[in-house]
Amino acid sequence: MTSGPNQGRPYFFCGIGGSGMLPLALILRAKGFSVEGSDRSLDQGRLAQKFKFLRDRGIALHPQDGSGITRPEQILVTSAAVEETVPDVQSARRLNVPVMRRAELLAQLFNAAPLSIAVGGTSGKSTTTGMIGWILHHAGRAPTIMNGAIMKNFITPEIPFAGAVVGSGDAFISEVDESDGSIALFNPRIAVLNNISLDHKSIGELRALFSVYRDHVRMQLDFMQSYQTGTDAVHYRPEETTP
Repeated sequence: MTSGPNQGRPYFFCGIGGSGMLPLALILRAKGFSVEGSDRSLDQGRLAQKFKFLRDRGIALHPQDGSGITRPEQILVTSAAVEETVPDVQSARRLNVPVMRRAELLAQLFNAAPLSIAVGGTSGKSTTTGMIGWILHHAGRAPTIMNGAIMKNFITPEIPFAGAVVGSGDAFISEVDESDGSIALFNPRIAVLNNISLDHKSIGELRALFSVYRDHVRMQLDFMQSYQTGTDAVHYRPEETTP
C-alpha cells in the first residue's frame, strides 16, 4: 500500500469496468490524476459504450495481458476479486510496481475530505448514498459521491454511467463495504448505518466490523425509532468524545 494519493504517479486499474472500480477511476481522473486501465470485458468486445465513455474522459485502456504495466512509477489498483495470476499483477510484481486494493485508495481519498459521510450496512447502501448525495447536490454543497451503483438522478446524455459525481465542495459521500472487511479503513466524520443482518459474514463477525466502524466515527449519528410514539429520533455524539 502506498502512503497516499500522489499526483506524480499514474494509476492503472485492473478491471476498470467494475461497479466499484469505474467510479473511483472517474473521481481520480476528474481530480487531475493520470488514469489507465484494463478489463476482461474490453478484451471480449463487450460493453463498448462503457469503455468509450472512459476513453472520452482521457482514460487510456489496454488489453488485460500485462502490457499496460510498463514502469515502476505506476500504481496498480485491484479489487479483492483480482488474483495474483492475472497478467497485470504479474507484470507489476516483476517491475516492482506497488499494488493497491481499491478500498485502500478510496479510503485515502475519503479520509482526507473535510466532510466525509460514510454509508454502511448489509443492504441499502447504494440507495442511501445516492439519496444523501442528491440532497447535498440540491442544497448547493457540490458533493463528491462514490457509489457502487448507477445513480439515475445524476444520469445525463454526457454521463450515462453515473456511479460517481465529482463536486467542488467539501463533502465526500461513499458507501463502505463490510463484505471484505474494508469498512475498517474508513474514518468518517458522519456515519450512517442502515441495518445489520446475516450477509457475507457471521453475525459475530459483522458485530465486530460495525463496532470498529462506530469507533472510527468523528461524529456519530444514531437513527432510532421510538416504538412508544412512532416517531424517529436522532442522537449524536460530538467529535470531542471520540478519540
